Amino acid sequence: MFEFLIIFALVIFALGLRTFHHPLLRKAGAVAMLVATYGAGYFFTGSHWGGAVAVAGWFLLPWIEIVGRVRKLRLPLERRLEKRSPPNRERCPMLEDWTKEIEERGYEWVEDAGWQWGELDQFIRIFYHGERRTQACITHNEQGGIAFAFLSLTSRAKGGGTFTTWTNPFANSLRTPPGIHVLRRPDATSIDGIAGDHEDFLADHEVAEALEPMDGEALRERIQFEMRRQVEHNLDAGFIRLAGDGTFRYSWRGCFHMWWQVVKDMVRFA
Repeated sequence: MFEFLIIFALVIFALGLRTFHHPLLRKAGAVAMLVATYGAGYFFTGSHWGGAVAVAGWFLLPWIEIVGRVRKLRLPLERRLEKRSPPNRERCPMLEDWTKEIEERGYEWVEDAGWQWGELDQFIRIFYHGERRTQACITHNEQGGIAFAFLSLTSRAKGGGTFTTWTNPFANSLRTPPGIHVLRRPDATSIDGIAGDHEDFLADHEVAEALEPMDGEALRERIQFEMRRQVEHNLDAGFIRLAGDGTFRYSWRGCFHMWWQVVKDMVRFA
């Protein structure tokens, strides 16, 4: 009974720390939860190995989703972006608010586009700022009743190289091709939250003054080309394999890559 009270107290302490917004306190909460898990495994088995296995279970949980669902997916090699109507406010409540914020920063709406494959549905609202030579997007993803949206800013250098800052809460399941640089800010909730980071990102790579001007009307084709390039790169690297009928599936190497990305996120953003 005493052991149970210790574990219960640690869990409550961990959950309490996780309610704070300060990153150090949140990470301390994650560590406290791991300690509670280790203690539960140790008290239940009477072995330190039992505690270690219990902690490892947290990091092996993503494999259930990867092996049970992702491994079975068949995705299109070519994702054709077509003009689309936007989702309603119930499906994407932040769309209009984010649109207003982006336009207030001087970006002009270009078009709404998207693609759909089975349960997968992606909508993209594209903006462009001619003076900054930067593309802004609101992306809304839906799959099996689960939906999320994120913001992104993309600039392309004259000498090659694409630089994207986004709020995507999930790690990229495919490996990024050479020349594509991504800065993730999953805690940001507005375009203002990533605009400064994107400018610093460009300055760090010394391309802020050498950005390629883009034709706003051609942005949809450019986005589509970059998606295709990523698929081809991952085919060459063995992370995905052809599955017939114009589709691909994740290889075991790709599944391991995806799992490792999730684990890194668990540690980085805990």
